[in-house]
This record gives sequence, structure tokens and C-alpha cells, in this order.
Amino acid sequence: MVQTKDQSGSCDDPAGNASAVKTAFFEAQGPGLKKIFETPLYDSTTQAQGRQLIARWNLSLGKTVPKEITVQRCVQGASECEAPEVYVYARAGGKYVRK
Repeated sequence: MVQTKDQSGSCDDPAGNASAVKTAFFEAQGPGLKKIFETPLYDSTTQAQGRQLIARWNLSLGKTVPKEITVQRCVQGASECEAPEVYVYARAGGKYVRK
């Protein structure tokens, strides 16, 4: 399994480099890689008073193979994070799907 991290942002924004971060997991299939899971990790917006965090995601991997993936979204200003979503590997589709 290969994990990638993709950061994007605006060159015109001197306040920060990243306005969004997402991660993806790929699995070797034959001579290539197939994306099996993708989720955002961080999302922000630029406002007059500076950068404001919209949401962040907590991502944890289980210990078994294939791994169980738990994703939890936390929104700025909320008293608690949302209930975590658990994803499990579906062999038929070759991807991780909600449990």
C-alpha cells in the first residue's frame, strides 16, 4: 500500500502555503497502482482577517491487512468533532467503503 499527500494553495496568498490537504492510498495491481481510498485532511479559506480553518480530519489506520480506516471530521467553532466514519476494504470493488 502506498500513501500520498496532496497539498494545494494559492501563490497569491502570502499568509500560507496550503489551503487544502488530501491523502490517498494506492494498491499495487499488476504493473500499476490503483487508488483505493482518498479523503481530505485539511481545508481552509482566506478571509480579510487571515486564514480560517474550516475543517480538519483525523485519519487512523487499523492494524490488520487490509487496514480499517477511520475518518473523523472536526469543524472550527464546533464543541465536538463529528462521529467517526469507518471504512472497510470491499474486495469486489477493490476500494474502501463505509462500514
